[in-house]
Formats: sequence, structure tokens, C-alpha cells
Amino acid sequence: ENPARTLRYYFEESQINKVNTSNWDNVVFIDEIWLNANHTVSRTWTDDTAASTSKVPSGKVARLNICHATSASQGFIPDCLLAFASKTTTTKPSKLRYVIYELALEHGHKVIRLPPYHCQYNAIELIWAQIKGHAARNNTEPPFSTAKMMSLLQTACAEVTTEDEKNRRENKEIILQDFEGDMRID
Repeated sequence: ENPARTLRYYFEESQINKVNTSNWDNVVFIDEIWLNANHTVSRTWTDDTAASTSKVPSGKVARLNICHATSASQGFIPDCLLAFASKTTTTKPSKLRYVIYELALEHGHKVIRLPPYHCQYNAIELIWAQIKGHAARNNTEPPFSTAKMMSLLQTACAEVTTEDEKNRRENKEIILQDFEGDMRID
């Protein structure tokens, strides 16, 4: 059987039941991404001169690790942005430790683990795409550094609007429709 489908079923069967769906505004989504210091748009218009092209360093460079929290009622939760320069350029840690997960449990919160490869369930994913796009469009000239990327990140987070938040609220409907549809099939 497909492992992704099995994990999705587990998520829908056991994890959704942890959420009081009548009060969805209290559900908080937490996610992490990273931004490389040389993150730029991959294609741009040029006039075929060397001056019109940007010289972006290639290869492994410094990057920011970013974590944020959002909810249907508030959007980005104030003062929850966690961003820091990574000390490594590898993508797979040697030892995983779920610090935020443990912290939430210690304070009496229920934690829902989302299945891999089902980004439609995570309400923050659309906003990450918007933020990374902003960073890429504005990271056009040297220095390509984590300090510059941090500034672009903070600007992009500040530009997330209520319209963006509204689009994310529709995620609740996607999750519940999938859950109800799968229960009818099974």
C-alpha cells in the first residue's frame, strides 16, 4: 500500500478528531522553511548584455531557517517569527528533536502531525510561497547574505494581508471535505 495514503488516513482518522472543529479559530498551524542567501528568481528578462544579468553565487551558501505560526482568526500570530542563520548547509539533521512539539505538549496544547506530501492541509503553505516569491523578486544584487535575506523576510511577513489570510481560511474546508469524503468511501 502507498505509505503517503496510509499516513493521510492516519491523519484524518486520529488527528482530525483531536480538533474541536466547531471552534476552528483556535487551531494554530506551525511550519518551517528555509531561505538560501542566494535565493532569486530563476528567470528574468534581459537585453542580451552582461550588465543586465545578475551574478548570483551558485552552490551551497548560508541560509535562514524560518519557523512561524498562523491561525484562521489572526493570520500570523504576533511575535512568533523564529528565523536564524543555519550553521550547516545539509538538509537532513543527524538527530531530530521536536522542541516546539514538546513545548506545546508541556503547556497543555494538542498537537496534530500533518502527513508528508499533503501540503494542502497546512494553511501556512500558501503564505510561504508568497514570502519566498517576495524574497526572490527583491534579492537581485549583492550582497547575497543571510542579513539581507532576514530583512527581506521581515518585510514579506509584514506585507501578508487580510486577503491572504482569507485564502488560508479556506483550508479548513479542504481538510473537512477530504475527511468527510474519505469516511464515506471507507
